[in-house]
Amino acid sequence: MNKKRARNEDFSEWRSKAEELIQKKLLKDEKLPPDAAETIRMAHELAVHQVELEMQYEELVRSRNELEKSLQRYGDLYEFAPLGYMTISPDSSIIRLNLTAANLLGLERSLIPGKKLSDFVLDQDLATFISFLEKTCNSNISRYCEVVRLKKTGSTEGDTVTVSIDAVIDDEGTECDIILSDISRLKEIENSMLVTNERMKFIMDSTRSGFWEWDLQNNSNTWSDELWQMIDEYGLNPMKHNASFELWKQFLVPEDREKTELAVLDALKKEEDFSVECRVRDRSGQLHWFLSKGTPVKGRSNKIERYVGILIEITDLKNARESSNKAEALNKTIIDSIPGPFYIIDENGNYAGWNAFDREIIAGKPESEMSSTRVIETVHPDDRALVEETIATVMKSGIDGTVEGRILLRGGPEFRWFSMSGRRVIIDGHPLLVGIGTDITERKKIENVQYFLSYTSYASKEEPFFNALARFLAETLSMDFVCIDILEGDGLSARTLAVWCDGHFEDNIVYTLDDTPCGAVVREDICCFPANVCQFFPRNT
Repeated sequence: MNKKRARNEDFSEWRSKAEELIQKKLLKDEKLPPDAAETIRMAHELAVHQVELEMQYEELVRSRNELEKSLQRYGDLYEFAPLGYMTISPDSSIIRLNLTAANLLGLERSLIPGKKLSDFVLDQDLATFISFLEKTCNSNISRYCEVVRLKKTGSTEGDTVTVSIDAVIDDEGTECDIILSDISRLKEIENSMLVTNERMKFIMDSTRSGFWEWDLQNNSNTWSDELWQMIDEYGLNPMKHNASFELWKQFLVPEDREKTELAVLDALKKEEDFSVECRVRDRSGQLHWFLSKGTPVKGRSNKIERYVGILIEITDLKNARESSNKAEALNKTIIDSIPGPFYIIDENGNYAGWNAFDREIIAGKPESEMSSTRVIETVHPDDRALVEETIATVMKSGIDGTVEGRILLRGGPEFRWFSMSGRRVIIDGHPLLVGIGTDITERKKIENVQYFLSYTSYASKEEPFFNALARFLAETLSMDFVCIDILEGDGLSARTLAVWCDGHFEDNIVYTLDDTPCGAVVREDICCFPANVCQFFPRNT
């Protein structure tokens, strides 16, 4: 009805235009005789009709050109659309398709018509595709399928593309129009997200943790299911409470609320990450430790719009850390109580560990400088080659070693003799030498005296034996006064054999013991004298 009215209106418009053109033409013609009125009228009608036909023809030509252009545009859209368009028969034979669909199948388009789409479907998905096609052909509604993987002809083995299919059957039921959408990348992302989510869930379950999000624009909080499950045993659950920062503060023990709030608000003000440790009591009153870490997220305006973070229960970690600290303190106390050096040497020859004796008596350096101190610098220069060789042998072979050497005290020149042992240990893939030192200074002095006594002749022509012995004892034992006496007669008097005093020998004398500190202990097996006792003995002035 509307089409007929529109057509009549078009004809009326064309007739009006035609009459207008004829009227202009008649005005130019000369006047005709009155008896020619009927002829003029008929000629007028014919002329108007001719003009109408000419105008209609021009309109048809213009419409045809526009339709051809539109058809070309639609053809280009069909061919180069990002989706694959295809028409198939009910048995999946391909009737026509666009270039995108041909690319999905991996063949030239001219070779595809007549082939069955089912031949391109993987065996695992073939039953799903056939069922989908049958349902589509037996109904008048469009259907959707998303689980079809197509084999790309000519591609390497295993090269497939996952597509979603939208399909509808035509009115005659002979052709089915389908749209193929490549969702391979989407499926890869979905699978990756599933794997990631599974891993995250495993991590959160294993570490007793949960995620939270704080929207700063509307001051709303979102807590993950894992977080709610974790804190449910402390009296909080989503059925009774709404997630918020205020709720979280009330969750903490009173003495931790203020410092936690200050730390979080300061981070928000500075737009930076935060990490806070706080305590919570469960229903039984037992304390638990939690760690909350948050990081800011910017929006499109490049301003901080929200914070996202994680909440982790660290009670076991705290307990383990406390136990470790106690054990470390105990070990340090034990090591510091060793009455000699304890040392750990790294592969570069520096101190990696030490005790108080090493730090205060030997190195004489503050704690902060010990790790940069080379161990060999504490050894007497004459003994360094031997000590270095022993350290290198132990580090290379892994066989325990022992070496004796002189160790400088606080950089020298004073030193003491030590017997130093070492054992190689491997920590984090790096070799370390662990050892202790035993002070053998007194033993070395005794050995030197014994050596002197065994190799010194009584018949020395250069110096009397007792003079040489007194000099050796003074030098070896760092003594200012050495006196060697022999008892005479009834044992109540003594004669000096050698007297070394302040770097020279005094003349020998005979003196009675009653006038000396020895008078009270004559004939006793053991004599004990106070310090500086030498001043009470007679001197040869």
